[in-house]
Amino acid sequence: MIANRIIDFFCPAKTFALEVDGDTHDADEIAVRDAELIGMGITVLHICNRDVAENIDGVLASIVARLASLPDRWPHPNPSPEGEGLDKEQS
Repeated sequence: MIANRIIDFFCPAKTFALEVDGDTHDADEIAVRDAELIGMGITVLHICNRDVAENIDGVLASIVARLASLPDRWPHPNPSPEGEGLDKEQS
């Protein structure tokens, strides 16, 4: 949840939100939500349900392209205090 909004998928490393929209989504509400997210520096990509069902390769290509175009956030927003997941030199 970001700013009291439920986000379908969020990548904090890229400050990227993916929204999968169906026919029941309200365009005005989407515009308000997007404005709030964009105001916080979050890039939003909308994919429609039909494309997920009928063109998953195109959907994945769109997601990968958008992620590749975004800079990495540094420092990572949730670094592990123990250094877990970080590459460490082996002694």
